[in-house]
Amino acid sequence: KSALVLGGSGGVGTFAVQLAKNHFGCYVVASCSFGNAQLVRALGADEVLDYTDPGFLHSAGLTKFDVIVDCVGGDDYWQAFKGTLKPDGVFVTLVGNKRYLADDMSLDYGNALQIKADYFWRQIKNRMGAQENYHILTGSQVKSEDLPIVASLLEQG
Repeated sequence: KSALVLGGSGGVGTFAVQLAKNHFGCYVVASCSFGNAQLVRALGADEVLDYTDPGFLHSAGLTKFDVIVDCVGGDDYWQAFKGTLKPDGVFVTLVGNKRYLADDMSLDYGNALQIKADYFWRQIKNRMGAQENYHILTGSQVKSEDLPIVASLLEQG
């Protein structure tokens, strides 16, 4: 198994790297800045991609991934890395098609509706087979019965 974590040094990304490596036994490639590369390697990443490198969007090489976890957002990441998915691989974004914080865009009611509309549209495309590998994970999809599993993983280190 192999996983690409986009934003591997952020709050969610650090957990994603550790879960992919230690719980699921994946070969892990993670993106972060050069300054955070040592941290991400210490968390379990086998390879680190520097997102500040001008060739970053083309740096995954020939690796094919079972899962790509996008903690950054932006359709350019989907466009750049969808070709690195295995045929049954999955691209999961936690952010959606825009980088709201990077664009200094506040998340008001209108923007929240836009996110929901984008999510709905992409799910229609998924059902039609146009983007069957693209998924947006939202807080409403987290199940309370999963929390003891997460708690046990945290206790195990």
